[in-house]
Amino acid sequence: RAAQSGLQSAPACRMQWVCHHLFRSYDRNLSNIANIGRHSVSGHTFGSKDIKNKVKRVLGIARDKKIVLYAPTFRKNTDKSIYRIETDTICMALQKRFGVQFEFAMRLHPNEAEYAQEITQELGVINATNYPDMQELLAAVDVLITDYSGCMFDFGFAKKPVFLLAKDVDKYLREEREWYFKLEEVPFELAQSEKDLENNILTFDEHRYRLLCDEFERKIGFEDSGMGAKVLADQIIKHSCCS
Repeated sequence: RAAQSGLQSAPACRMQWVCHHLFRSYDRNLSNIANIGRHSVSGHTFGSKDIKNKVKRVLGIARDKKIVLYAPTFRKNTDKSIYRIETDTICMALQKRFGVQFEFAMRLHPNEAEYAQEITQELGVINATNYPDMQELLAAVDVLITDYSGCMFDFGFAKKPVFLLAKDVDKYLREEREWYFKLEEVPFELAQSEKDLENNILTFDEHRYRLLCDEFERKIGFEDSGMGAKVLADQIIKHSCCS
């Protein structure tokens, strides 16, 4: 299970399940497991104007521009055609739905980073692959498009719009990694073509989306104060001082 892909690795409840069973197998005290949320999901980070401005400055994007980020996961057998998507159509749909212009940025998985320059130049979009901090990047962008990557959960837990574009879903299920969640279980609209994605964007209902995200969080038992990293650091310092 450890080798499974991002779609199933993100939600805290799954990590709790793993920890509980792991601790039981070693006859450890389960009271030592603390539910502190995810260290990478931070209200401070996602709400920081300084971080947003920093990312836009590094990527060469004007402060008043909205950003859509396409961040697909990797494949064992690379198929670069999967990443060549109709960016103009997507940006036009986003502008029509949200009433503002969007800059299109792409961030490939580190395992596929060698293809990023070629593909982004071909598509005429911003290459965000080498930006060093994915959480800062997510904090700065306004819409996320991904396929099976766990970044959907970071973004979705912040109630920011996530759209799934999975053109190779059947092949991926057959040849790649297993999932903890099925695509139909997550609160994000799935498209298997750019046409479907365009329709999902145009019909996006923010109120319904927030309700679906809330329902999903309740279903998986997700709780997060946005202070997970601080709580974890405090615990490390506390136990280090006592040891």
